[in-house]
Amino acid sequence: MSRRRKIGIAILVAVVALVAAGAAYAVTFGADLRLTIRGRPVGFVIAGLRTRSALAATVNDEPIYWSEVDQEVARAAAQFNVTLSGAEGEKQRAELTGAMTDRLIDERLIEQAARKRGGEANDAQVNAEMARIIEQLGGEQGLQAALSQRNLTMADARRIVRLTLTVRTLMPLVTEVKVSDDEVRKFFTERRAQFDEAEQVRASHILIRASTPQEEERAKQTMVLIQGRLAKGEKFADLAKQYSEDPGSKSNGGDLGFVAKGSLVPEFEKVAFSLKPGEVSPPVKTQFGYHLILVAEHKLARQATFAQVQGQIREQLLQQKREAAFQKWLEAERKQATVKRFPRPS
Repeated sequence: MSRRRKIGIAILVAVVALVAAGAAYAVTFGADLRLTIRGRPVGFVIAGLRTRSALAATVNDEPIYWSEVDQEVARAAAQFNVTLSGAEGEKQRAELTGAMTDRLIDERLIEQAARKRGGEANDAQVNAEMARIIEQLGGEQGLQAALSQRNLTMADARRIVRLTLTVRTLMPLVTEVKVSDDEVRKFFTERRAQFDEAEQVRASHILIRASTPQEEERAKQTMVLIQGRLAKGEKFADLAKQYSEDPGSKSNGGDLGFVAKGSLVPEFEKVAFSLKPGEVSPPVKTQFGYHLILVAEHKLARQATFAQVQGQIREQLLQQKREAAFQKWLEAERKQATVKRFPRPS
């Protein structure tokens, strides 16, 4: 496989993987606009209708325009921090141009196969997935941050979601893979430790920051005040929302969720794992300031059994085999397709 093809595949995989990473964006949802050729819909829309610039390629008579290729090159260069200026930059541009053209060809082949087999994601599915991702990211602010980091727009995100859902549906339609019981057992035996659970506590905390002598005195006084209010029966979560200076947990009443042993700063961890459920610690000093810690639940370390994880392992192995088989299927589609490439107009 050529270096250019590897780059194209790597970027296609990275683009699809962005959905799992939460790189989706939606404020309002509308129907995608489609071009048609000979009465057939043509592909996914990047930003409204595809610009009818000069042809870069056709895939079974469906067009890929130079404007699309250039847009993808610019986006990939920004995302992967590739410089396109100067002599070396021109080499990078040429390589990216070939890789992005290859990737767009692959996308057209996937779209065409999905339409033939009824596997193309529809607007309702895209909207539902976008809503799920927005919720997972904590709302539109988290969404905006994820998009900004990846130089993506809302139209890009919808296209990525649609492509990902389409691949997810198409994959089992064009591949046939099986995983034996022996393969599942072997995987478990060789990687058993990764399924074991470390000792955990579900902890909440109230943090008062202290990085100077003046702040330290203020923190100690605030700790005494909070302890007094706790002693009178006020709820830990309410006081965390009022006083805590940890922006990551303040709005959740100080709740950190379940944290595993070995994942916390030593001073905090030593106290947290010594508390009984429902018990609140005295003030604990760490590099961040002073904490009051409440433990709600304590889970002992647990060694996973084969029966508990065999379903998870089987699905993981099936997915790995499907992805490998899908890549072989895509390579075969490339060979069978009628693909024409055109030089860039001078």
